[in-house]
This record gives sequence, C-alpha cells and structure tokens, in this order.
Amino acid sequence: MADFEVSATFARVYDAVDDSVIDLLDAALLRVVGEPGSGWARQARVMGDFDWAWKVTIEAKDRTFAIYWTQNEDGVVQFVALVERR
Repeated sequence: MADFEVSATFARVYDAVDDSVIDLLDAALLRVVGEPGSGWARQARVMGDFDWAWKVTIEAKDRTFAIYWTQNEDGVVQFVALVERR
C-alpha cells in the first residue's frame, strides 16, 4: 500500500462529510492507495491550468463525490481535491 497525503482543500470537504457515506468514501480512498495503478483508480485524467490529476467518481446515496489525486515520483498518493455534488 502506498503512502498518502491530503491537501487542505481535500481535508476541508472530507471533514464535512456525514457519517451516512463516510464508509463508502473511505473504501474508495483505500482502494486508490492500495492500487494506484489500476484502471479503477485511474477512471479519468483531468487537466487544469497548471497540472493534471486522476479522477475517481463515487456514487453515494443522493450525491456523487469526485476524488482528484496524483502520485509523486516517490509513489506517494496525493489527494488534492474532493468535490461533492447533490
């Protein structure tokens, strides 16, 4: 399993997630950290103005979460953003 880090932006949204979906979200995060090279973890690649990230989409109850992450040269998974849509 790879080491991981979370950005302040990611942590702010994660900390606000309610208990009804946290288990699904945690399972997805562990799957990315456990298998960062898998097709599931690399569902989509998105480009921004300055960099790129992988995107994983999770359907949870009445909302959808998008997990944006990268992996540095040392193999550390970096969760850079978490977006919640209802």
